[in-house]
Amino acid sequence: GACEDFSTLFSVDYFGKRAFLIQTGQQHLEPFIYGPMPKVYAFNQSYRAETRAPERRLTAFLLIEAEAANYTLADIQDVQERLIHKLCKDVLLQRKDDLQILGADLSKLTKLKSPFKRIRYTEAIEQLKKLGYSVQIGDDLMSEHEKALGEKVGQPFFVSHYPASIKFFNMKNDPEDSNLVLSSDLLLPGYGEAIGSSEREDDYTKLTEKLRRFGKDEKRIQDMQNIGINNGDELIEIYKWYLDLRKAHQVPHSGFGLGF
Repeated sequence: GACEDFSTLFSVDYFGKRAFLIQTGQQHLEPFIYGPMPKVYAFNQSYRAETRAPERRLTAFLLIEAEAANYTLADIQDVQERLIHKLCKDVLLQRKDDLQILGADLSKLTKLKSPFKRIRYTEAIEQLKKLGYSVQIGDDLMSEHEKALGEKVGQPFFVSHYPASIKFFNMKNDPEDSNLVLSSDLLLPGYGEAIGSSEREDDYTKLTEKLRRFGKDEKRIQDMQNIGINNGDELIEIYKWYLDLRKAHQVPHSGFGLGF
């Protein structure tokens, strides 16, 4: 049930056995689009072991997730954009008085513009360098970076085409640059990432190889061992059911997770 890596999996003692609380339902939604339903969504309670207690993450929160067959990254970004517009419209319609009592800046909701700006990761890195941040291609975007970009853009916006080395194994590679993946984050001004999404790798051979490389990544080996996975072969065995989905037939698909 990990959605990014294994470092934040929340472990508990369950009657003498070590159990892990789920982070995502994504991998469990995907079998449906390989079967009877091309578009599915779920509301999940998600758990993360946040040892540093960052200001914008909880150890337990509501997660809305969706998967859609034959959707590209751009298609699933359009869904996210419409969802954000719908949420803002409904909140203004039904909870405007509550927001005013709380002293919220309603202009952030009333002045929401469409379409949302879409930039690539490399452009984001260049913008951050101009703002004085010491970042390089290959670095993950930290909360302070996302907030700085959000302040500059002033509206919700997408950052896409991240390096494959900093993302989860099941994201599809960019056909124009295999070092990148077809993924994006929706960033909100003053906050940072609200939604993560990607095209999922649907080719059995490619996905197996990506998982094998993921299991040999030195940055992740210690995290794997901490939860009882000793090597890449064990990781392959754990994800066998997930890999087998692609054996019978391939279904191009994309999905996202919106965390509250």
